[in-house]
Amino acid sequence: MDKQPLYRPDIDGLRALAVLSVILFHFEFPAFSGGFVGVDVFFVISGFLITRLLVVNIGSGEFSFARFYSRRARRLFPALFFTLLATFVVAFFLLSPQHFARLGGSTLHALLAVSNYFFWSETGYFDIQSVYKPLLHTWSLAVEEQFYLVWPLLLFLLLSRCKHYVTPLVIATIGVISLLLSQHYLESKPDSTFYLAPFRAFEFAIGAMLVWLLPFQPRVAWVSELLFLLGLTAILYAVFAFDAETAFPGFNALVPTLGAALCIYTGTSRLGGCVLSNPIAVGIGLISYSLYLVHWPLYVLYKYYLLGELTGQGQVILVLASIVIAFLMYRFIETPFRQPSQDKALSPPAFGLACALCALVASLPAAHSWATQGWQWRVPDQLRAQVSVLHLAKTIRREHVRNPLCHMAKKGQGWEEFSPNFHGCNRITDNTTLVLGDSHAADMWAALHGNFPENNIVQLTGAGCVAGIVKGRCKSMYNFAEQLVRDNPEKITRIIYTQRTKLQIGEVSTDRVEATRRALESLATLAPLYWYGPQMEFQPDIPDLLARSFSLEDFETLALSRQQAALFEFDQMLAQKMADSPVQYISKLEVLCPDRVCLLTDDTGQILYPDYGHWTKPGGMFLARILVPELPQAGQ
Repeated sequence: MDKQPLYRPDIDGLRALAVLSVILFHFEFPAFSGGFVGVDVFFVISGFLITRLLVVNIGSGEFSFARFYSRRARRLFPALFFTLLATFVVAFFLLSPQHFARLGGSTLHALLAVSNYFFWSETGYFDIQSVYKPLLHTWSLAVEEQFYLVWPLLLFLLLSRCKHYVTPLVIATIGVISLLLSQHYLESKPDSTFYLAPFRAFEFAIGAMLVWLLPFQPRVAWVSELLFLLGLTAILYAVFAFDAETAFPGFNALVPTLGAALCIYTGTSRLGGCVLSNPIAVGIGLISYSLYLVHWPLYVLYKYYLLGELTGQGQVILVLASIVIAFLMYRFIETPFRQPSQDKALSPPAFGLACALCALVASLPAAHSWATQGWQWRVPDQLRAQVSVLHLAKTIRREHVRNPLCHMAKKGQGWEEFSPNFHGCNRITDNTTLVLGDSHAADMWAALHGNFPENNIVQLTGAGCVAGIVKGRCKSMYNFAEQLVRDNPEKITRIIYTQRTKLQIGEVSTDRVEATRRALESLATLAPLYWYGPQMEFQPDIPDLLARSFSLEDFETLALSRQQAALFEFDQMLAQKMADSPVQYISKLEVLCPDRVCLLTDDTGQILYPDYGHWTKPGGMFLARILVPELPQAGQ
């Protein structure tokens, strides 16, 4: 192995393929439905380059932890600091207090290299709310930085104290364990496997193993060409064939990662040179880090400014703007810090101190905005009280969904086994009403529980758990619900079901509707079942519309113009489909949106929705009194 790693332009070309896949996926180009796998390609590249650097330097006795981390800091931090600062400044003028507060939290976590844990604690990567998170993409940088913290020490210990064959054996073992854990928890803990480093370690390990495999490259040219073509095809297949429904990472991640490994393994072949080493690919690869940093904040803030609209022209503008800004960042921020002149270069300790001071300075406003609910003083005085109430309502709803406001049944009632996965409240008694469904059902339970305290209303809900479309924790919940009703046929006198309809992220398929209908009709054979249809949703969500308004009247006009009108047609379709069903279908929209003008405030003037369509606690109480003026008796 050479004493110093050699520059390989084909790897920059592979970076270009990875970053273009990611940004075209994020910018909503339909063909690139699996472009998110570009991040996995980056992980393989990092695993290879960092391992090769460490092996060479440790083997030659020139390795220094200070030099290694100084080099990483010069590579990563200047462009990252600029991106965080620029995003924070622009967001100050655009984001609602709710989302600006969240940006403060994500900025702080990005500075501490733990933003993957921050976003893991929230909704998923593919959730509709991701378009309100300008720093969501920093989760992958956090994973890489965590890799940089562990990998040098591990390799230093292995290479300096063990026989030469031990190191690749340990790396392979780590990779296999990580892959098996990723696949094992893919269904039950999908967000954990997506965001957390232990479940991604196998991707770095695949790249690292190439360091020991490269000396055994094929000697026959056509074999190298074939292997490169196979690797490139695997990456492109994942980019164009995978989508948000693909179980990922797990075994499916082997398609792009092994493809990337093959491209690195044979990238010096003639075909590899033509595809990856041409000037355009190399040029994009050189700016790929800045391009990755800047593209997502641009996308989020652009869509935020346009109230969620993105046209074909907007897609082109975003691509061009990202490339131009990335080039400027590479030229004037990345390069001067990575390759400083001798008279301006800071020593590693001095540069580390400078980075720490920059991080401290950047963290102060971020932490303050996070702690003070997004600097609500930016909102017009007339609406500030509403913004404060909505922020509190959002907090209450999250607390309610995660820790239901009721007493869990005692040991022996069967709840404890499932309580970490979904929410079950109260004991089963005579004349029990079971509220079943997703987070909208949790809202319904809270509203009914508050309006009808004399009734025993049991909650059995899980975020995102739609009847008939179940797996993992949701499958456990619905199986438990069915068994609960079977075991208590005389006590559970009615089931109330409701769910969210995600029309704004894609048309609901007929197959999904049929699956939900069949599941509910099966439950309806056990107890009378009432399906309350979808409630109105707003795009963008209510706090954003409020932040763009100058008066309550202005807000109401804007919000009514941003109703998801397609929900009315979908609601009518469901009513027709369920007309002859044993399930009694009740339209929320007919009651709460007279003449297709949905109620926005309660009788005290308080706004009803804290986000895109959930209810505030008092809002739910108000709406439920209209929607369910009297809780139906069993069989009615």
